[in-house]
Amino acid sequence: MGRVNYSLRDRYLFTASARYDGSSRLASGHKWVLFPSMALAWRVSEENFLNEVEELSNLKIRLGYGITGNSSIDPYKTQGSLEYNWYNYGDTGVLSFYQKEMPNVYLSWERTAQWNLGVDFGFFNGRIGGAVDMYQQETRDLLMERQLPVVSGFPNVMSNIGRVRNKGIEVTVNTILVDSRKLRWST
Repeated sequence: MGRVNYSLRDRYLFTASARYDGSSRLASGHKWVLFPSMALAWRVSEENFLNEVEELSNLKIRLGYGITGNSSIDPYKTQGSLEYNWYNYGDTGVLSFYQKEMPNVYLSWERTAQWNLGVDFGFFNGRIGGAVDMYQQETRDLLMERQLPVVSGFPNVMSNIGRVRNKGIEVTVNTILVDSRKLRWST
């Protein structure tokens, strides 16, 4: 993992990171993936043209993008599993083994790419503050059980299939209604 942070005059901020993750739960040749991210921010409230606005205590605009991964499956799903059973061979009971789950030698990481555009704000020395964020995330190669035809001999197999897109707006507002020596009331 590596991360670089840079700040220019405490107004213009840059962060970049990269993480190289491995999971022994996934198929050989698909265990390791690089997950990068980067973010930019501008502390607008530190600019000279806002010095005269006493009510404004914080104003920051942020933009970020990153990729994360998921490998949350049971161990050895890529190899399939064996089950045993007894069957009759003439007058003798014989122990047998059979393939219970179909192996998937291509099983890989589920990946989610997300971007975010946000504004942090604060007024009256932080008495009122919050954030507004717009985001969009897309998850690809979802780790899911896929149904198989009955003639395959297996009901399903764990696969990387499908994708999901989520997007939305999140709004957070914080206030400090009372701040005295005996009582602090925040919402």
